Amino acid sequence: MKSSLRAYLFLLISFLVHSFLNGQRTPVELRFTDGTIRTGLGKLKEKEIKFRTDKKTKPQYFLFEDLNEIIIQEGSKRVKYKSVWIENSEKPIMLQLITKGAVNLYQKSSFGYMPTGPSGVGSTGGTSFGGGQFYAVNNYYLKRKSQVNALHMGSNQLFAKNFKKAASNYFKDCTALVDKIQIGEYKKKHLKEIVTYYNNECN
Repeated sequence: MKSSLRAYLFLLISFLVHSFLNGQRTPVELRFTDGTIRTGLGKLKEKEIKFRTDKKTKPQYFLFEDLNEIIIQEGSKRVKYKSVWIENSEKPIMLQLITKGAVNLYQKSSFGYMPTGPSGVGSTGGTSFGGGQFYAVNNYYLKRKSQVNALHMGSNQLFAKNFKKAASNYFKDCTALVDKIQIGEYKKKHLKEIVTYYNNECN
């Protein structure tokens, strides 16, 4: 029960933080493809960012395709988002940079709330509490410097591919890392550690 409550509180806090950051004017730094840098207040949307130089100015909208990166001030932490091309996408999307190196690890997060009906609809895939549940889905992408498109490796909810096979193939140039993946020392929940190991030990 305690572990379920902790999981619920974690998801609740994550959802509220995400809602706050995306519903309020947050300090941002925009870095455009032409080298221009602008600072002000911003709100991330699906394909663009709503930007103001200050609270009193009229908002402007900038497409992600015109930006190299966005840096958002989340409390005392500066979080970097990069404009990244992915397969089968007509335009780049904005992804949070988690780990930087020979291989970059990116993340795209989405949060939501699913009401639990009388028959229990919505009772799977998260922590149910008070007639519903919050959920968080993190999609992960890998990209080498030599690659044009980032590779989607799946999410914390579902890995569409056989992770052991996909990860071993992606990092096949590092035998020591592949061995760790094959024996189960590194699993899909260790993706950040896998990328960090590769960047530090295999290059």
